[in-house]
Amino acid sequence: MKVFKPIFISLALATIAAPRVGIAGAGVRGGELVFINGKYINRDFLEARKNCWVSGIQVEAENPGVGRVLESLSKVDWYFALVVEKRLHKLNFCFGGPLKPIEFDSRQNIRRAPRYPSFFVALQTTDGTVFEDEDLFKKISDPDLSDEDAKGMHLIHEAMHSFIAPDTDDATRRQEVFSTLSVIRDIHLKKVISRDVLYTNLSANNILFPLTGSYLDPFRAQIIFLLGDATQRDHIFFSTSGLDVTLSKSIRSVSNLVEDEDRFMMKLDPLEVLTSYVEEVLRFGSESQVSYVFNKAGLTLIDPNFLSLGIYENVTSEQQAKLFSQVSVKPEIDRAIAKIATAQARVKMDLLYANRELKSLSNQNAESSAQLVMALRPLAGGGSIPREIKSLAVAIAFLANKEDWAELGKEIGENPLFYGAMNFDQAKVSVGQAKSVVPREKDYALAALEALRGGLATTLQDYLRGVLTTACFEQVLKVIHWDRLGTVTKIDPENEN
Repeated sequence: MKVFKPIFISLALATIAAPRVGIAGAGVRGGELVFINGKYINRDFLEARKNCWVSGIQVEAENPGVGRVLESLSKVDWYFALVVEKRLHKLNFCFGGPLKPIEFDSRQNIRRAPRYPSFFVALQTTDGTVFEDEDLFKKISDPDLSDEDAKGMHLIHEAMHSFIAPDTDDATRRQEVFSTLSVIRDIHLKKVISRDVLYTNLSANNILFPLTGSYLDPFRAQIIFLLGDATQRDHIFFSTSGLDVTLSKSIRSVSNLVEDEDRFMMKLDPLEVLTSYVEEVLRFGSESQVSYVFNKAGLTLIDPNFLSLGIYENVTSEQQAKLFSQVSVKPEIDRAIAKIATAQARVKMDLLYANRELKSLSNQNAESSAQLVMALRPLAGGGSIPREIKSLAVAIAFLANKEDWAELGKEIGENPLFYGAMNFDQAKVSVGQAKSVVPREKDYALAALEALRGGLATTLQDYLRGVLTTACFEQVLKVIHWDRLGTVTKIDPENEN
């Protein structure tokens, strides 16, 4: 029969005994001096804890045993492992010299005294600060685990305190943390492989955690992506093809089955979170990561071409070079042109059915009418660049910066669909064939369309002039037949009336 090493038992009991201390009072203790060799020396410089403060994230990174224990735990219940790690990350650690022992209330010490003498290796305050005796921490061991994994168990012990109700007495807290840590240790040693055994233990020890893992299993990728840290998100994204389709499944039905603090994130749109994540990869990712987005990620609901065109002017030249090698502008140009052509039907409706507004213009000239109708149309308004026009402008600027004049000429300069959409030919035909309710309504509408296309052309030029060098902009003026887009003049909104 294997006999535990006394040092392990001592440290294990010390770990379990580590209390959560509440510090309160009306004032604070002032500075201190120490008299050594005839001189008064500031105690701060003699006894300062050299590793204050270390985040839980950094502590985990420096102690690989934590990750190995959590990996074992995740095989039994991945959500519990995820939450334990998040709780650990919220702690702040301070490694230094020996800790002053804390005497427990004798009324709470009704259980049998420990078999071996214990030492305080850690003390955790109620605000999540963990003071560690660095020398003892380095000596933590376990007869069945590696020293690294034994230290990982100790750090997970510190995280487990947050799962105990705050008003739990010290003796009960010690027992509940000890018992829970024991089953986690058995899971790591593969002595326990059942979620039911784990949940029975958590329930018996009053651990504040929802025992709902089986209901969350179908949404594991979505939940980890929403709730996990940057490393976990990277792992999910770069190992899951077609993640946008997976994330499109609604997880709001199980949002009430997670911890209270996780529910807010669970109510977010996973696709919006993923879109923001992909945009960050495109902004700051390595060449291989950017290549993965375009070639291996298998995205169907998120278009990396569209995202890249939306951000490329705001990234570094180095990142632009990475995007230049991957982005295809043709799909986005085709999409923008199609949207503008489709939107002509909505423009027509604004022009023909805003009868009240048009009647009020019976004594105004066509230019004023055009200004009002432009304010009504859904393609623009408020001085902002219409989304479809912005997409075209960005695509043009992208090709111009890339100096791909042949592609620009093919997709824009000599593309009849581009001029057809921008000239609003379909809308003009529809207006001309429609029955007019108000006298001169057609004249007003046609004049509005003419001003509209000129205004959009001006908007397009203004944007390009602002983002391109003078040489690039002048070359763009030569490639695109601006005369086919109408008179390039901008209507001043201040003079509408």
